[in-house]
Amino acid sequence: MSRPASPLFGYRSGFTAVHRAPVALKFAILLCVTIAVFALPWAFLVPVSALLCVFAIVGKVDIRGLRGAVKLLAIWVAFIGAFRLVGKPLDPGILSVELGETGLYAWRLAAVLLAGSVFYETTSGLEIRDSFARAEDMVNRAVRGLSGLIPYRRTEKAPKGVRFALVFSLTIIFIPRIFAAWESLERAWQARGGSQKGFRGAYRKVSVLLPLLLLRLFSLAVDTDRAIRNRSR
Repeated sequence: MSRPASPLFGYRSGFTAVHRAPVALKFAILLCVTIAVFALPWAFLVPVSALLCVFAIVGKVDIRGLRGAVKLLAIWVAFIGAFRLVGKPLDPGILSVELGETGLYAWRLAAVLLAGSVFYETTSGLEIRDSFARAEDMVNRAVRGLSGLIPYRRTEKAPKGVRFALVFSLTIIFIPRIFAAWESLERAWQARGGSQKGFRGAYRKVSVLLPLLLLRLFSLAVDTDRAIRNRSR
């Protein structure tokens, strides 16, 4: 029996080489790819896209989970393309340039989307938290080591260690929960016969589910805050 499709950026356990790769390395690659695809020329997208496809295949990324993202990406790119053509003459030369730029923009977004999928589907929330906690410990040890070399007066205090692991890891981990909450609401909408056809159906779906999504995310944030407070006592 095949496994059900995971939500976008949902973690899928595995024992592949990508799963076993250090979290810090995967996160650094994600940041570098995100910055590079928008900062470097389009020729850079060719090897990066090929490398990301290799990572996705090795990491066994669930392509089915990307369907919703592909639809959203297509709608967004169509909107961008139409916006670029507003007020411009429909000359074949202008159309080719604008459509080419729109396609290039879609390629860049798709590369970032695939990079995020590889990272989140092969990295659990616990691994992300532990990785940032280790980085925080290393920084604090360095701060304490340097502060020991500086003479202080009795009235002065040595610098305190930095605290970024918890907040930063929660921010990173919360992104997949957004898509998981949306998919849960969307499945409930479909199970209750919600209309999906045409612009009117899409508008009704978004107008109903978006407020529910915000309420769900606020509830998740409150539950997370309470759990953190209870464990810190």
